Amino acid sequence: MKKLTGAVLLVVLRLTAARAQSPTPGAFPTFSAIPTWSEEIAQNFVPYHQLTTNDFAVREKGSDGSAFYIRPFMHYFYHVTVRPGPNGILYGYVIDWTIFTGLDKNQTWRISSLRNFKNELPYAQAYLDLNEIVGRQLAALKATDIPSGQGWNMPELHADLRRKVDEFLTEKSEAVEAEGKELAHATNSGRDLAKAKKMAAAIRQRLEALPPIPSPRPPAGNPPEPAPVRSGPAASPPR
Repeated sequence: MKKLTGAVLLVVLRLTAARAQSPTPGAFPTFSAIPTWSEEIAQNFVPYHQLTTNDFAVREKGSDGSAFYIRPFMHYFYHVTVRPGPNGILYGYVIDWTIFTGLDKNQTWRISSLRNFKNELPYAQAYLDLNEIVGRQLAALKATDIPSGQGWNMPELHADLRRKVDEFLTEKSEAVEAEGKELAHATNSGRDLAKAKKMAAAIRQRLEALPPIPSPRPPAGNPPEPAPVRSGPAASPPR
C-alpha cells in the first residue's frame, strides 16, 4: 500500500503580517498596533513548541493525496521613528522590531485514517524548527541591521521603508525555503522516516545553538505570557 505523504508549507516571511506606526501622532496613516501573544493565540497562531498529535486537526481526507499538512508562521511588526535630514528629506528607522513565530493551527491538519502519526512528527517538527531558526536570527538583529527609508514626505518615506524591509526579509527567507525543499527531496516527502528523523535531529541541533527568545518582564498586574523579542535602539540618521 502506498504510504501517504505529509504536505508542508514552510511559511517564513513572504506571507507575514507587518504593521508600522510612527511614535509621532499623525505622521503615518493609521495602522494596527503591535499585538500581544494573547491576541495571536486567540486567532490560533500559537508559539513555537514541540509538536504533538493534538496540534493537528482531524479531517476525513486530505488534498492531493496528503496525509497531513503543517503550516508554520512568522509575523513581524515594527514602529518607526522619523528624523529630518538635509534639504528637508525625511529618514525613517525601524524600532520595536517584534517577531512572532510558531504554528498556524488554522491550516494544520491530518487525516483520520493516518496510523502511527507520532512517527511522522519529526518530519513535521523539522519544518517548524527551520522556521524558528530564522525567527531567532531575525529577532537578534540590531536596529542598524534593518534597512531604513527616506522620502520627501511621510507617505513617500513609509512606502520606501516598507518596500526595503519586505525585500530584506524576502531575501532572508530564500535560504530556509530552499532548505525546506531539500528536506522534502532527501526524505521523499517524509516517506523515509529514518532519514527524516536524522535530518530533523541535525536541524534541532542548529536551533538549540541559537539563544532563545528572551521574555521581557510583563506589565505589573498582568499574568506572564509568551513574549516576542524586540531589537535595540533605533539607528541615527546619516551625517
